Amino acid sequence: RGRNVREAMASKTFVLLSIAVVALARCAYGVGGDASPAPFGCLGEFELCGESGSCVLDAAFCGECGEGQYRCPFGGCAENAEDYVNCKGLKGTHFDWTLSEDERVEYLVKKLDVTTKIAQLTNEAPEIKEAAIPAYNWLNDDEHGIKQTQNATSFPNGNALGCTWNKNLLYDIGVLIAVEARGVKNAFTARGNRGLGENGVGTTLYAPNLNLVINPRWGRAQEVYSEDPVLTGELTYQFVSGLQTGPKPAPHMATIACCKHFAAYNLESLPTLRYVFSANVTQRDMWETYMPAFKSCIDARAGSVMCSYNAIDGVPTCASDELLNGVLRKQWGWNDGFVVSDYDAWANIMNTHKFCPNMTCAAATGLNAGMDQEGGGTEAIDHLDDALQGGKVTESAIDTAFARLMRARIRLGMMDPPAQVSYNQVEVTPELLSMHSLSALEAARQGIVLLKNENNALPLNIAWNHGARVAFIGPQMTGTDLLQGNYAVQPDSGVTSVMEALWSTLGVDVQQCPADEPGVDYSNPDMYYARVRAANRTDCSVQCSVDQECKFFTYWNMTDKYGDDRWGWCYLMESDKYRRADANRQSGTCRSHPSDQRVLFARGCYDVPCANRSANDTKRAIKAAMASQLVVLGLGLNQAIESEGHDREVLELPPGQVALVRDLRAAIGPDKPIVAVLVHGGTIALGDLADEFAAIVSASYPGQLGGQAIVDVLTGAYNPGGRTAVTWYKSTADLPKPGTVELYPTAESPGQTYRFFNGSVQYPFGFGLSYTQFAYSDLVLNVTSAEACDYIGVQVTVKNVGKLKGDEVVQLYVQQPDATVPVPRVQLADFERITLAPGASRVVSLQIAPKHHTVVYESSSIYDATIGIEKGTLAIHVGGGQPGTVEGVLSTKATITSSSMLSKC
Repeated sequence: RGRNVREAMASKTFVLLSIAVVALARCAYGVGGDASPAPFGCLGEFELCGESGSCVLDAAFCGECGEGQYRCPFGGCAENAEDYVNCKGLKGTHFDWTLSEDERVEYLVKKLDVTTKIAQLTNEAPEIKEAAIPAYNWLNDDEHGIKQTQNATSFPNGNALGCTWNKNLLYDIGVLIAVEARGVKNAFTARGNRGLGENGVGTTLYAPNLNLVINPRWGRAQEVYSEDPVLTGELTYQFVSGLQTGPKPAPHMATIACCKHFAAYNLESLPTLRYVFSANVTQRDMWETYMPAFKSCIDARAGSVMCSYNAIDGVPTCASDELLNGVLRKQWGWNDGFVVSDYDAWANIMNTHKFCPNMTCAAATGLNAGMDQEGGGTEAIDHLDDALQGGKVTESAIDTAFARLMRARIRLGMMDPPAQVSYNQVEVTPELLSMHSLSALEAARQGIVLLKNENNALPLNIAWNHGARVAFIGPQMTGTDLLQGNYAVQPDSGVTSVMEALWSTLGVDVQQCPADEPGVDYSNPDMYYARVRAANRTDCSVQCSVDQECKFFTYWNMTDKYGDDRWGWCYLMESDKYRRADANRQSGTCRSHPSDQRVLFARGCYDVPCANRSANDTKRAIKAAMASQLVVLGLGLNQAIESEGHDREVLELPPGQVALVRDLRAAIGPDKPIVAVLVHGGTIALGDLADEFAAIVSASYPGQLGGQAIVDVLTGAYNPGGRTAVTWYKSTADLPKPGTVELYPTAESPGQTYRFFNGSVQYPFGFGLSYTQFAYSDLVLNVTSAEACDYIGVQVTVKNVGKLKGDEVVQLYVQQPDATVPVPRVQLADFERITLAPGASRVVSLQIAPKHHTVVYESSSIYDATIGIEKGTLAIHVGGGQPGTVEGVLSTKATITSSSMLSKC
């Protein structure tokens, strides 16, 4: 902790190439010749027997073979992993790697009875003893890192990745997560842990979440990339491709990705719970907004799809034959992947939606609609045998679902000779994680958006060069757990808070305060809320180390209370006034803190909501601000304010944070600059509060090295180039009521997302500032008139006309003024993130595909893809943002000379 990793990054290209090289070398990819020794003692699906040292598929067979030998699936011992191919009884079975997928799956379908096959249609699939197939847990919510273990990388959350607008980066992160998923599975399996009861030990990843942010109050806005179907679709395609392909093409899939949550899922708790909500969408909204990103995920050949909690027009998505069989399998031709329900959503066909009168009906309805696997428990599939006996489902339908799941396991190499699956050699080592952390840092940097920079308040090195002192205020400055976002486990190492990174950047040594007082508690028993969340006791001690006000700290692990050993409460105290004994607490004393005349620190609030701000905290924050020439103030959200299962009621900052801003401004006067650093998931309505800030930095939830990334941007070590991926509205009042799924403006709604909203906004979609400037010129089309199904090539010259190297996101938008039916007012068609040195220029090539200027005609069913392309004028705009929102956007026109249905293109 606390090391300055900036110098380790000579360039983005070097880092990404190095990661791939290290992963390839570490994993010893390639089949044939002498295989590397198994890093865990056993390869693939085999676990290590502690006493005998043999490798088995079932611990019951430990002792049958000797050290280093592999117990063959149907008896006998192979001398080693390479000799496994000589095991007797493999030929002609599902273990026969020389057969086709179809032949191997067909063997299992014919061999096993229907009860055994039904039992496999769940997350926690039990062992199939008669087929020598081990148990397996399909549940792995690895959206931006491996959820199960601290021995993995926590990349930025989805909202931060969306703000990068970087397709190549998303592909690379997908590759790195796949590598770590393989390594974690290898290690856990070798230890005999098949992942049962866990989340994140397998290689079937429930990622990415590609729903759109229709209303930014949504509690899971932090997980997803954008409000725009094109941006989300392009990033999804690359991420899924990286997850499944891995570091290089191989005979086996690296992991299996999941397109979730299908479909029209965009709320948690407002106006009602997601388990009962019905999204009554129009056919136009369905195909213009809700479907395109999922089609991109399918185009990337994702191996699975997750149906969502909600219903659509009264039919639960997991019960919708039109959605699953109709759209997925018939219209899109996706026939050999598997559909899994969100957690218990199959059972919710009856339990919450009341779509069925009993669970036998729910089981049959889900299977017949196209379900293959019950996520969560087994309440639905436990009734499939009753449904079969009652004639509500056929054994053939059960066989089909079972076959899809077995095909997935074959594609992952789970039934192949262990020495022939290159991914079985993957090991997650400290060296590998160190390299991956550099990519996590780069992703965090690229996702930071500079929303405002009045009078060049940033970067801070300008102020420091003039002898200024800067006050850093807010719990966001010392916390690390809050930087991770949801579905993340903070790593044991390689995590940096803002203050740690700042001290390191300034060359100031941080001595970690020892947590050497077990059974001692310094917290104030009358102020239980005076605490911050910490990932572990080390995280708590570091927060005290960098907090100049903290003299004593106490960490309370939540294991005993909640059964979760991955976080706890951290109490940062100024004195030992309340010292007492408590066997459940771990405490320590901080006798020294880092200091530098350029920096002051004040906590300002006990926690992120700032709901219980004390007079002393306010006094210290004001004192630090008064003694400085510039204030950096941490603000934003955390998982207590927005999360899965909990939507925000308002977009504004918590009232306690607003009060802190007002108090500071009143004390320091109108002229001293305040820089706001926002750590958040969903966007925030700042309204006139934005006027109090000279600069505003949006960091999203930036992951394990988010603190370093924030400091790099603040100090000018990195020039921000992120762009907003979601519209920033001025006020909650600008939004329609919660639960509104219509995108187009109505009498009750001003429209939603930049494509339809008809009001003014605080920061538009696609917006972001830089420490340098760019100019556009020479906009050229390859054709000025085109047939309906033609692709239109677009070229533009971009030049860095400033003094610093920087990134620009080149954005291409289109408008259809001659459309005969309603269409979006403007929509993204293509984009590319580029890096330019001062004075350098580049010709950027973009493309308008037929799908980017379509119309949707109404028909009898919302699931009918009646999508057309109409002749007429196509307005084209290229620049650093939407037309009319930033300067320098170039515009031209093309003529579409014919009409066609998109399906015929």
